[in-house]
Amino acid sequence: MKIVNIGRPLPESTGDNPMFRGEVYMRSLVAPPEAERVRVLEVTFRPGGRTVWHKHSVDQYLLVTNGHGFIATDEGRKEISTGDLVFIPARERHAHGALDDCDMTHIAIMEPSENEMEDD
Repeated sequence: MKIVNIGRPLPESTGDNPMFRGEVYMRSLVAPPEAERVRVLEVTFRPGGRTVWHKHSVDQYLLVTNGHGFIATDEGRKEISTGDLVFIPARERHAHGALDDCDMTHIAIMEPSENEMEDD
């Protein structure tokens, strides 16, 4: 067993990361060597912040911990909010982020993988 206190350090800005549009902050909640087996990221989207359309080669879970946002796939767009758990199957094209008038934070959980990004 291992217990790690992740505390509340300042999140890292995504800056020039091509995966995001708008103001988005991200921090890993799992450090090496565990990070080689599972990615657990806390991602905060400021109003209007979002990802670009992308796919993952593995399944992904998003647990919304604060605010209101959206998840979009080729089948449509749905609003998500605090307490929602979203399952995104491997290779499903999707985008997610905050609504235009509020923040949204989620925890993203998945095996390490490469992102396939698309410009919108």
